[in-house]
Amino acid sequence: GLGYEIRGTLPSCETHESLGLIAALVDVPVLGRSRVEVLTGGAEFYERELEAIKAAQGSIHLEAYIFHRSGIADRFVQALAERAGAGVKVRVVVDAIGSMGTPGRYFDPLRKSGGEIQWYQPVRWYTLKRFNNRTHRELLVVDGKIAFVGGAGIAAWWTEGSNGHPAWRDTMV
Repeated sequence: GLGYEIRGTLPSCETHESLGLIAALVDVPVLGRSRVEVLTGGAEFYERELEAIKAAQGSIHLEAYIFHRSGIADRFVQALAERAGAGVKVRVVVDAIGSMGTPGRYFDPLRKSGGEIQWYQPVRWYTLKRFNNRTHRELLVVDGKIAFVGGAGIAAWWTEGSNGHPAWRDTMV
């Protein structure tokens, strides 16, 4: 990848300069009709993502390093399966290491509804040299028009916390 460095103060998300910065970082133009919203905390971004999934008409693409069995993950699988059953093209990629605790059968409702699920870099003897080649992406694209990208996977860590600790705080855009 290309090296980059941001110097100085970051522009506010509402400014033209922030959209230019995002466009430069991802090497894709941000169109004038584009809008960027910063969503913080699982309670906020999961609900927005699920709303977008439920409104999908043509396609849903989800890629996650972390997709762990949990109440929120159940809701995602159910929503994805429902849209796939309605004829929406649903494709999901989950990292084999980051989502190791989630068995493949967990996604059976999605498969049975016509959705696709693939494991990124499953561990095999012939892939050991690429063991550390992981997808750390956490993104969702709906109908090629709405995208969510950030640091949060799909797990209870972002909604309930774990082992007596509060829910993780993360940001999605």
